[in-house]
Amino acid sequence: MKLGFKSGTLFLPLLFVLSLSGLFLVKTITVKSFEGYQEEVSANFDKKYDLSSTKYALSNFIGTPDTWKEYGNKDFGYTFKYSQPWNIDPTLNRDSERSQIQITFADKIKLLIVAKKDANIPSSANKLKINDVDFYMLDDTITDKVALAKHNKFYYEISFKQNNFFASNTDFRSTFYQILRNFKFLD
Repeated sequence: MKLGFKSGTLFLPLLFVLSLSGLFLVKTITVKSFEGYQEEVSANFDKKYDLSSTKYALSNFIGTPDTWKEYGNKDFGYTFKYSQPWNIDPTLNRDSERSQIQITFADKIKLLIVAKKDANIPSSANKLKINDVDFYMLDDTITDKVALAKHNKFYYEISFKQNNFFASNTDFRSTFYQILRNFKFLD
């Protein structure tokens, strides 16, 4: 028995089924990829306007210590580095017993270095050894970092305060440690 198909009658329905399945495949792929891209675009948009994002923190513009300015005090035997945009307070307090230098950046940053003959290192202070110098942490909060070091006949108190300058306590602490790393004694 012979089937009565004419040549090409099977080809057109098969072509139609393949075309429809290709259409559904392309549509599914484009919808899925659009949804994926849409989520990515939305996430990046939210991140772009997140004011707590560290990329908008002022602290991102302080530079690396190799670009910082250096201040030295020969009478009290120390040098340290500070960020380019920060300013030394012109009112420098100094006598034979005490020296004080203050560096500020508007109302956001205050770095105070005090060299003095007398100080008390509390037994509860955590000790940090940086570049062969023993620093004692007197304060370590989100707004204040204070360390004290003794060298020869002087105590050196490094006080660093911030007011919404750093995006996180980690950024603030790491910058403070950079300041301590770049605090050197002249002898």
